[in-house]
Amino acid sequence: MRIVVRDTGVGIAGDISNRLFDAFYQADNTEKASQTGFGIGLYVSKRLAVAHGGELSYVSTEGLGSIFTLVLPKNQLSPREGGGSDRPSIIHELVEEGPGEEERVGDNKSRVIDKIISGLPTMVVVDDDAEMRGYVKEIFMEQFNIYETEDGASAFELIGKLLPDIVVSDVVMGKMDGIGLCRRLKENAHLAHIPIILLTGSASEQSRLVGLECGAEDYVSKPFSKDLIVARVQNILRSRNRLQQYFFNTITLKPTSSIEADHKEFLERCIRIVDQYMDNPEFSVQLFCQEIGMSHPTLYKRIKAISGLTVNVFIRYLRLRKAAELLINTGNTVVEVTYATGFNDLKYFREQFSKLFGMTPSEYIRRYRKPLGNKIVKG
Repeated sequence: MRIVVRDTGVGIAGDISNRLFDAFYQADNTEKASQTGFGIGLYVSKRLAVAHGGELSYVSTEGLGSIFTLVLPKNQLSPREGGGSDRPSIIHELVEEGPGEEERVGDNKSRVIDKIISGLPTMVVVDDDAEMRGYVKEIFMEQFNIYETEDGASAFELIGKLLPDIVVSDVVMGKMDGIGLCRRLKENAHLAHIPIILLTGSASEQSRLVGLECGAEDYVSKPFSKDLIVARVQNILRSRNRLQQYFFNTITLKPTSSIEADHKEFLERCIRIVDQYMDNPEFSVQLFCQEIGMSHPTLYKRIKAISGLTVNVFIRYLRLRKAAELLINTGNTVVEVTYATGFNDLKYFREQFSKLFGMTPSEYIRRYRKPLGNKIVKG
């Protein structure tokens, strides 16, 4: 089996050679690309190609593009037995690969790869004091993938690339202080949802007020105990869980409590966009990104924060929400509602509806259409 992938991009310099397949290696011209990654994609691909008795190679011309060729023997490809793993098989093989192979990177890099693919939430620690960064890192290293930097300017750039789950930042730093970093994050529509905890050596009420006014989720005075900062972080994550409960209640048409205005506005925008394309089964994540004005990684992180779901599942839930409204508010049949909400398969629609609402569409009609009528406000 031979798979050839061609592009017409910037090309790859001739002196790079097979270093392109090294873990964490990224060519010097990657800043010309619209996105950058971790530098492990080609490393993983090469390892798996070799593991299956195949090979992965490329040829490239600067300014014209590249051609990657993957060759695999057909007789060694078979369905994986056992199933059961929640992780994609490509990740499973990377984690399970044994030591001593020629392409093996150092222990430290291997640990970083494990953390990248672990599914742990991400934390960025910002402080010009290396010992303080080390202290915070030591506290949270088992619960988070930790990235660190020493000033607000570099932190803002790093946060834009990583889209972390939480930021812990000192207030007093060079280039850009913690207050300035916090303001820039909260003024950026793509980053405003990321919670930030500010650390300061001042215990004054005025200092705390300034920190909270800039939009920080919490403010911790130095010195602080491990238990204190762990509790503050857990409180913020519990708040995230409440946000996801709000989403679930909204989707299932249940009464909801109040949430922050920006989260509510974002969810309402998503509902409006999906409603606009409701009867189009070809509505895609790419089109969703265009309509809402966000890159795929940014939209993914934002939706993950508000719902705990991937973008595709999120769209499906919004379709099911509209289906529930139609089943209650109209005289349409289940088949009519199925196609009106972008589902092409009646059996699949029934299965997904039952999973979300705990009953079949027909049961939902019998239970709610009469007593509720048109009382549900369409959204």
